Amino acid sequence: MKQFKRLRSLIRKANSASILCHQNADPDAVCSAYALYSLLRKIKKKMRIEIAAPSLSRISKRVLTHFPEKFVTKPRLGESDFIFAVDTNTIEQLGEWRGSVALRRSNLIVIDHHALHPRTSETALMVVCDETAASTCEIIYEIYQSFGVKPSRLDAVAMILGIYYDSRRLLLAKSKTFQVLSELTAYGLDMEKAVSILQVPVQESERIARLKATQRAQIRRVGKWIVAATVVGSYQASVARALIMLGAHVAVVGGEKKGRLRISLRSISDFYWKTKIHLGRDIAIPVGERFQGMGGGHALAAGISGSGDVAQAITQCLDLISTKFN
Repeated sequence: MKQFKRLRSLIRKANSASILCHQNADPDAVCSAYALYSLLRKIKKKMRIEIAAPSLSRISKRVLTHFPEKFVTKPRLGESDFIFAVDTNTIEQLGEWRGSVALRRSNLIVIDHHALHPRTSETALMVVCDETAASTCEIIYEIYQSFGVKPSRLDAVAMILGIYYDSRRLLLAKSKTFQVLSELTAYGLDMEKAVSILQVPVQESERIARLKATQRAQIRRVGKWIVAATVVGSYQASVARALIMLGAHVAVVGGEKKGRLRISLRSISDFYWKTKIHLGRDIAIPVGERFQGMGGGHALAAGISGSGDVAQAITQCLDLISTKFN
């Protein structure tokens, strides 16, 4: 990628950096952050580098027990030459740090594989984005290659975990994804053993949330497609995945916490390929804007955070899906 040349130039000038993940950071986010941290350490040993996330998902907390570098809770953003936002396509996803990052957006470098948010490209110093990549870890590996740096065994494990998780256990993998995995496993890794780190038993509260949300789900027909929508206090992404597994072609699941609404959207691949409706670009971004927040994500998986009535936000998503289809 042409962007890598500029990125290399910027990194070589830096003496300090903060690497940030989005709220409720998933394995692709935390593994991208760790692998980038390790790369920067290899390039400039004396660079001050910190990694942080506003919050971590349960599975990410498990993943991070296998890596030595600890995430800080209060990053020194004002003292960093550059702020890297990995697997994060809007500063709104940085939670409590979004204000501080906005003030230093001229030092912001975004590395992501989601549909690019227009506001991000307008405000960040640099955006390294590849929507064809199955994960952000895939892009981080390309950055390793552009520097001519070989990842350590632990770096390779981190990138494998991020790729495996975000590609839905390789269901969304492209040919390039398999090539990257092949090169990473060449470092003597046992793929089966590595991905076993991602196996976390489902908690009882999550099971109950899935069942209750399913009971009150509303069903809408959009052409031949079945769209299911529901509201749940927590585990929105888990419930959305469950609705897809139960037979919905598209799932829209919302919730509200501390005055903020959150919506998770999921669809089967067939829905995207036949309708060309990209959940991140076509649904999440515009609805997020309408509800004083941000939205974004993949073609088959996206999220929205904002303010307002969650039922109205869900209705907006459903209406927009119907409009785009027609």
